[in-house]
Amino acid sequence: YYFAYLFTQKKLRFLSLIDNQIDDETEFLQNVIQLCKSLKIPGLDISGNFDKTLFSYFIDAISTVPTIKRLGIRKSKSDEEGLHSFMLLLQNHPEIQEVLCDGF
Repeated sequence: YYFAYLFTQKKLRFLSLIDNQIDDETEFLQNVIQLCKSLKIPGLDISGNFDKTLFSYFIDAISTVPTIKRLGIRKSKSDEEGLHSFMLLLQNHPEIQEVLCDGF
């Protein structure tokens, strides 16, 4: 129901998903990407104890959201794999103007 409600918010400009309790990480992160794409959300903050490889794929998928201008990632615990994906994202997408990183 959470994402069903969010998809109805047509003027959403910033999505902050901090420390959510998640049963299905894959579905959650897929929904975040779909939401950002369909609503053309320019700002995203996300944190959580996600699987390292899965979160690295999520960072890669953010590159398919051309409207993201601000990106915050906290407590991802994705180590070098996630940091590498994040660095590639920033190199390949200069439209990202504001970045917050804490806890790779």
